[in-house]
Amino acid sequence: EVVGVWGETAEFAKQAAEKGQIPRVVNAPGEFMGKIDALIVDHRHAKYHLEAAWPFVEAGIPTFIDKPFCYRVSEGRKFLEMARAKKTPVTSFSTAARGEEIADLKNQIKALPKIHHIISAGHCDVDSPYGGVFFYGVHQVERLMAVFDETIQRVRVSRKGEDASATLVFSSGLQATMILTKGRPPFEF
Repeated sequence: EVVGVWGETAEFAKQAAEKGQIPRVVNAPGEFMGKIDALIVDHRHAKYHLEAAWPFVEAGIPTFIDKPFCYRVSEGRKFLEMARAKKTPVTSFSTAARGEEIADLKNQIKALPKIHHIISAGHCDVDSPYGGVFFYGVHQVERLMAVFDETIQRVRVSRKGEDASATLVFSSGLQATMILTKGRPPFEF
Protein backbone atom coordinates (compact mmCIF):
# COMPACT_ATOMS: atom_id res chain seq x y z
CA GLU A 1 0.00 0.00 0.00
CA VAL A 2 1.27 3.49 -0.81
CA VAL A 3 0.97 5.47 2.42
CA GLY A 4 2.15 8.90 1.37
CA VAL A 5 3.75 11.13 -1.20
CA TRP A 6 6.10 14.09 -1.33
CA GLY A 7 6.50 16.14 -4.49
CA GLU A 8 9.10 18.45 -5.95
CA THR A 9 6.33 21.02 -5.75
CA ALA A 10 3.13 21.09 -3.71
CA GLU A 11 1.17 20.86 -6.98
CA PHE A 12 3.05 17.68 -8.08
CA ALA A 13 2.35 16.10 -4.69
CA LYS A 14 -1.34 17.07 -4.79
CA GLN A 15 -1.76 15.68 -8.33
CA ALA A 16 0.00 12.41 -7.42
CA ALA A 17 -2.11 12.01 -4.29
CA GLU A 18 -5.34 12.57 -6.20
CA LYS A 19 -4.52 10.39 -9.22
CA GLY A 20 -2.98 7.62 -7.14
CA GLN A 21 -5.50 7.79 -4.29
CA ILE A 22 -2.62 8.32 -1.87
CA PRO A 23 -3.90 9.30 1.58
CA ARG A 24 -1.08 11.52 2.86
CA VAL A 25 1.00 14.38 1.45
CA VAL A 26 4.10 15.38 3.41
CA ASN A 27 6.11 18.61 3.26
CA ALA A 28 9.51 16.89 3.37
CA PRO A 29 10.66 13.34 2.52
CA GLY A 30 12.22 12.94 5.96
CA GLU A 31 8.70 12.77 7.43
CA PHE A 32 8.54 9.19 6.11
CA MET A 33 11.57 8.01 8.08
CA GLY A 34 10.56 5.16 10.36
CA LYS A 35 7.07 5.01 8.84
CA ILE A 36 7.65 3.09 5.58
CA ASP A 37 8.82 -0.37 4.57
CA ALA A 38 10.07 0.67 1.12
CA LEU A 39 10.67 3.84 -0.88
CA ILE A 40 10.07 4.90 -4.47
CA VAL A 41 12.06 7.89 -5.74
CA ASP A 42 10.86 9.53 -8.95
CA HIS A 43 12.06 13.03 -9.80
CA ARG A 44 11.79 14.56 -13.25
CA HIS A 45 15.58 15.09 -13.22
CA ALA A 46 17.86 12.25 -12.12
CA LYS A 47 20.29 14.64 -10.43
CA TYR A 48 17.92 14.67 -7.42
CA HIS A 49 17.42 10.90 -7.08
CA LEU A 50 20.39 9.83 -4.98
CA GLU A 51 20.27 12.70 -2.49
CA ALA A 52 16.60 11.94 -1.80
CA ALA A 53 17.19 8.20 -1.43
CA TRP A 54 20.45 8.31 0.55
CA PRO A 55 19.12 8.64 4.13
CA PHE A 56 16.50 5.93 3.56
CA VAL A 57 18.94 3.46 2.00
CA GLU A 58 21.43 4.22 4.76
CA ALA A 59 18.64 3.39 7.26
CA GLY A 60 18.05 0.03 5.54
CA ILE A 61 14.87 0.92 3.61
CA PRO A 62 14.67 -1.01 0.27
CA THR A 63 14.42 1.55 -2.52
CA PHE A 64 13.27 1.70 -6.14
CA ILE A 65 14.72 4.64 -8.05
CA ASP A 66 13.05 5.55 -11.32
CA LYS A 67 15.12 5.77 -14.47
CA PRO A 68 17.63 7.07 -14.95
CA PHE A 69 19.10 5.89 -11.67
CA CYS A 70 21.49 8.82 -11.41
CA TYR A 71 22.94 11.69 -13.38
CA ARG A 72 26.66 11.04 -12.87
CA VAL A 73 28.32 7.62 -12.81
CA SER A 74 30.71 8.55 -9.97
CA GLU A 75 27.77 9.53 -7.74
CA GLY A 76 25.97 6.29 -8.62
CA ARG A 77 28.99 4.17 -7.72
CA LYS A 78 29.41 5.93 -4.38
CA PHE A 79 25.70 5.46 -3.61
CA LEU A 80 25.76 1.76 -4.52
CA GLU A 81 28.88 1.20 -2.37
CA MET A 82 26.98 2.66 0.57
CA ALA A 83 23.90 0.52 -0.21
CA ARG A 84 26.07 -2.64 -0.38
CA ALA A 85 27.75 -1.76 2.91
CA LYS A 86 24.33 -1.28 4.53
CA LYS A 87 22.98 -4.41 2.79
CA THR A 88 20.01 -2.40 1.54
CA PRO A 89 18.35 -3.53 -1.71
CA VAL A 90 18.22 -0.85 -4.40
CA THR A 91 16.92 -1.19 -7.95
CA SER A 92 16.18 1.03 -10.92
CA PHE A 93 14.62 0.29 -14.28
CA SER A 94 11.85 1.26 -16.65
CA THR A 95 9.21 -1.03 -18.04
CA ALA A 96 10.36 -0.28 -21.61
CA ALA A 97 12.59 -3.37 -21.66
CA ARG A 98 10.28 -5.76 -19.86
CA GLY A 99 7.33 -6.28 -22.16
CA GLU A 100 6.27 -9.15 -24.39
CA GLU A 101 7.67 -7.28 -27.40
CA ILE A 102 11.22 -7.47 -26.00
CA ALA A 103 10.90 -11.17 -25.09
CA ASP A 104 9.57 -11.89 -28.59
CA LEU A 105 12.39 -9.92 -30.23
CA LYS A 106 14.99 -11.79 -28.16
CA ASN A 107 13.56 -15.12 -29.35
CA GLN A 108 13.51 -13.97 -32.99
CA ILE A 109 17.12 -12.82 -32.79
CA LYS A 110 18.24 -16.21 -31.42
CA ALA A 111 16.82 -17.82 -34.57
CA LEU A 112 18.70 -15.47 -36.93
CA PRO A 113 22.28 -15.73 -38.15
CA LYS A 114 24.81 -13.53 -36.35
CA ILE A 115 23.63 -9.93 -36.19
CA HIS A 116 26.31 -7.28 -36.54
CA HIS A 117 24.35 -4.05 -36.30
CA ILE A 118 20.90 -2.97 -35.15
CA ILE A 119 19.13 0.38 -35.34
CA SER A 120 16.91 1.63 -32.54
CA ALA A 121 14.79 4.77 -32.80
CA GLY A 122 12.62 6.69 -30.42
CA HIS A 123 11.68 9.96 -28.81
CA CYS A 124 14.45 11.79 -27.01
CA ASP A 125 14.85 15.48 -26.31
CA VAL A 126 18.64 15.67 -26.05
CA ASP A 127 18.29 19.16 -24.56
CA SER A 128 15.56 18.25 -22.06
CA PRO A 129 15.66 20.37 -18.92
CA TYR A 130 15.27 17.07 -17.04
CA GLY A 131 18.73 15.72 -17.80
CA GLY A 132 19.07 15.98 -21.55
CA VAL A 133 19.64 12.68 -23.33
CA PHE A 134 19.40 10.75 -20.06
CA PHE A 135 15.71 11.56 -19.58
CA TYR A 136 14.41 9.43 -22.47
CA GLY A 137 17.54 8.03 -24.10
CA VAL A 138 17.83 5.53 -21.26
CA HIS A 139 14.80 3.67 -22.62
CA GLN A 140 16.57 2.77 -25.85
CA VAL A 141 19.77 1.77 -24.05
CA GLU A 142 17.83 -0.41 -21.63
CA ARG A 143 15.93 -2.11 -24.47
CA LEU A 144 19.15 -2.84 -26.37
CA MET A 145 20.83 -4.27 -23.28
CA ALA A 146 17.77 -6.43 -22.54
CA VAL A 147 17.74 -7.86 -26.06
CA PHE A 148 21.47 -8.56 -26.33
CA ASP A 149 22.40 -9.25 -22.69
CA GLU A 150 25.69 -7.49 -23.20
CA THR A 151 27.86 -4.77 -21.79
CA ILE A 152 28.30 -1.55 -23.72
CA GLN A 153 31.99 -0.72 -24.04
CA ARG A 154 32.03 2.46 -26.12
CA VAL A 155 29.60 5.19 -27.14
CA ARG A 156 29.90 7.89 -29.77
CA VAL A 157 27.25 10.60 -30.09
CA SER A 158 26.65 12.90 -33.06
CA ARG A 159 24.29 15.90 -32.97
CA LYS A 160 22.34 17.68 -35.67
CA GLY A 161 20.19 20.48 -34.34
CA GLU A 162 17.68 19.14 -31.79
CA ASP A 163 18.32 15.53 -32.78
CA ALA A 164 21.19 13.12 -32.32
CA SER A 165 22.39 9.62 -33.01
CA ALA A 166 24.57 7.43 -30.87
CA THR A 167 26.63 4.41 -31.86
CA LEU A 168 27.10 1.84 -29.12
CA VAL A 169 29.68 -0.93 -29.30
CA PHE A 170 28.91 -3.98 -27.19
CA SER A 171 31.45 -6.38 -25.67
CA SER A 172 30.84 -8.91 -28.49
CA GLY A 173 31.57 -6.31 -31.18
CA LEU A 174 27.87 -5.88 -32.02
CA GLN A 175 27.05 -2.29 -32.86
CA ALA A 176 23.80 -0.44 -32.35
CA THR A 177 22.81 2.93 -33.69
CA MET A 178 20.28 4.86 -31.65
CA ILE A 179 18.27 7.55 -33.42
CA LEU A 180 17.29 10.16 -30.82
CA THR A 181 14.61 12.42 -32.25
CA LYS A 182 12.51 14.98 -30.42
CA GLY A 183 8.83 14.24 -30.90
CA ARG A 184 9.39 10.88 -32.61
CA PRO A 185 6.72 8.22 -32.01
CA PRO A 186 7.31 5.28 -29.61
CA PHE A 187 10.42 3.14 -29.67
CA GLU A 188 11.17 0.74 -32.51
CA PHE A 189 14.00 -1.53 -33.72
